[in-house]
Amino acid sequence: LPTPSVRRLEWLVDDLLFEGLILPAWQDYEARRADLQINILQTTGILHKSKCKRAGLSPDAMLQLAIQAST
Repeated sequence: LPTPSVRRLEWLVDDLLFEGLILPAWQDYEARRADLQINILQTTGILHKSKCKRAGLSPDAMLQLAIQAST
């Protein structure tokens, strides 16, 4: 919820700062964002919370393993 103590900040940036620091950082961000790739594997009934627990494994640990294995 908005509060009265929150206010918009405005910055005065000279060309030297913009071209020397802000623009290169923005361009680097855009290049990395454009190169971002997300792959999703959807499965049904193969591996879910109850199967993990029956095997004595933490579902959170299984998710962490999946994330680490995919990177």
